[in-house]
Amino acid sequence: MRGIDAAQAVPLVEEVVITMHQGQMLVPWPEGSRYPGFIFARGDTAEAVEAALRAAHARLEFLTGPAD
Repeated sequence: MRGIDAAQAVPLVEEVVITMHQGQMLVPWPEGSRYPGFIFARGDTAEAVEAALRAAHARLEFLTGPAD
């Protein structure tokens, strides 16, 4: 993962939690059963929170490689 600090710096974002670990297989839904992480934000309106979540997500870079 890259960009966690940048994602956490977005106004209204309270926390970015990455739950995946290096070496774990990231399988997309519906076959997969895990999220790579979570972004938590709080604001006065749903629109403001959604915009903050989208902005934070845009700052994240998911580094993936081929499955062994």
